[in-house]
Formats: sequence, structure tokens, C-alpha cells
Amino acid sequence: MNPSKDVKIIDEGRTIRMDQQGSILSHLSKEPGPTDSLFDILAAILHTFSMGPHIAVLGFAGGGIMGPLRAMHGEETIHTVDLDSSGHSLFIRHGHSWAEDLRYQEAEAGAWLKASKRRFDAIFEDLSIPAQSEVEKPTISLKEIPHLAAKRLKPKGIYLANLFPPLKDGWTRTLETVASSYQRAVLICPDDYYNRLVLAGNFTDSVRDIRSK
Repeated sequence: MNPSKDVKIIDEGRTIRMDQQGSILSHLSKEPGPTDSLFDILAAILHTFSMGPHIAVLGFAGGGIMGPLRAMHGEETIHTVDLDSSGHSLFIRHGHSWAEDLRYQEAEAGAWLKASKRRFDAIFEDLSIPAQSEVEKPTISLKEIPHLAAKRLKPKGIYLANLFPPLKDGWTRTLETVASSYQRAVLICPDDYYNRLVLAGNFTDSVRDIRSK
């Protein structure tokens, strides 16, 4: 998430929605629980396939995965980075009492990954930038970030990317680029969303089998 005055905060009662130029940046639960949005799916993937407790989140925004993740009794340590601290501040006001182990840093995601000495069990990329009348993926998230993330993952670590149009290189080329740093990758197409999720890693088993190892 990049700093922008175009972000609208909409209180929906149980959740708070962050909108930017017609796109949902985040859905923050006020208590542990589902958001009834894509963030439930993202949290479930991380909780299911991460083989350890240390998860990096690139692009925190309002911490949309935190509510569903904690509702699943996830005890993961979340290491997160964002250029704009306003989403984290919003989360602290509404979710700090149940956030548990959350470590936030205001920084650029690529520089943060390069400087990090830790190896993660999972890295989740959810970066976006405003562009005219819409929100799009920054170039670094499609080319440099997947490569940097591969170096910061543990041997059985997973990489999860949240992709959405418009994509300058088209879907096929973009997916090939994102997955090129990993031995295996699967494409997840959630119903009712135009987002495409890439789950990748250096595991040799199929995705359905890695949790049983």
C-alpha cells in the first residue's frame, strides 16, 4: 500500500473496509473472526500451508488477514511492512488487544526483504499502488519481490501472491514471471473475485500433500 489521500475508511459495524479508488485495500475485523471477503481465503491458505510460525506480510494496509487468522487460533508471528503507516494505525486502534505477536515496520518491501536476516515459513505479498482511476500491482511485486522472497524462505517455506488486473504483461506472462523463482506453483482462482492467487515454493510434493509431511 502506498501513501494516498484517496483511501476511504468505511465502518461496517463488525468490520472496517479500506477503499482506494474503487478497490478494497483491506477488511479489518474488530474482533477475531471472518471478514466475508477475500482475506478469509488468504488467511486460510497461510494458516493451512505454512509449516512454521513466522509469516512475512508485504503490504499490511489494515491487516485484513489478522481477524480470520486469529479466529482459526493461529499463533503465527506476523512480520509486516508497509510504506504507509495509516493502515497499521487503524489496526492498532481496533485490533491491538488480540493481535498477539505482530511486528510492524514502515519501509519499502523490497528493501526490507533485502535487509532481513530472518528466514520465513511463509511470505505473503499484497502490495498495491494507486494509478489514475484504479489500483494496480507495482512492478517490483511482479518481478523483483518473488525472487527476493525465494531467498528469504526456509526450505519448505511458501510464497503467496495476491494478483489482480490490470496487468501490463497479461495473466499468463505475469504468472510465469512470479512463479519462475520456485520449483512448484499453483494458481488459485477464488469464485466471485477477479483476483488470482499464486501459491509457490520449493516443495517437491503436491500442494495437497505438503501438510502431511
